[in-house]
Amino acid sequence: MSFNFIVDLLSSALILVACVSVGLCGIIISGRRVGASKHTRAYVKDIQQDLNFVKESKNQEIKELRHETLRLKGIINKSKQGTTITESDLDMKGGLAEGLMSKLIPRKYHEMVRPMLPKAEAYLMEHQDEIIGKIKSINNKPAQSETGTAQNTTTL
Repeated sequence: MSFNFIVDLLSSALILVACVSVGLCGIIISGRRVGASKHTRAYVKDIQQDLNFVKESKNQEIKELRHETLRLKGIINKSKQGTTITESDLDMKGGLAEGLMSKLIPRKYHEMVRPMLPKAEAYLMEHQDEIIGKIKSINNKPAQSETGTAQNTTTL
């Protein structure tokens, strides 16, 4: 082995070690400069907490709106069913007019209608059998299918 060969081998090993050292130093230095500081990490964490709070509050609002929507749909469906007048309603001792008023007129209008109640009661007394017969005939009719209206309604 000649001296030149050993020198060439040592110089190439030295150059290789120097390149690896410079590469590692570059990675370490750039990692420290690019990496987030303590304040940046705290700021990012605060933003993430704020976003989580907003997300949770919006999810709660969505749940409340769904609940309100279902409640209102129930009210609408109940009002679509209409009122039913039963035999016990027709046999009330308070009078037929009072019973029909409580069933057919919304509660908020009862005070406005109450002064007209004696006239209605007199009319109902004259035609009581006819009115009760009509109500019973309506109650005895078979219920019509509401598939057409059910297909037109929309759901969330």
